[in-house]
Amino acid sequence: MEKEERLAFCKKCTHRRMDLNQEFVCGLTGSIASFEGNCNDFEADELYIKSTKRVVKKQKKSKKQARILIIILFVFFVFRIIRLIMMAEH
Repeated sequence: MEKEERLAFCKKCTHRRMDLNQEFVCGLTGSIASFEGNCNDFEADELYIKSTKRVVKKQKKSKKQARILIIILFVFFVFRIIRLIMMAEH
């Protein structure tokens, strides 16, 4: 199991702590995660999980709003170009 895969567990665990090197360590052992598969001491931090889901939801909403804005701007510029062409013909 790779370090990043272990950290995915640690980030969601109530026992997570940050050390001086800004790495997640286990609050129970004081060590960087070394488990294989699943951590026997894992306890889900429901507040962290909920807040992460909220952030992801907001990001998706922002992306959707950005796409809509791009479409609106595109349509605006197309109409503007058509109007300029029509004015040039007259």
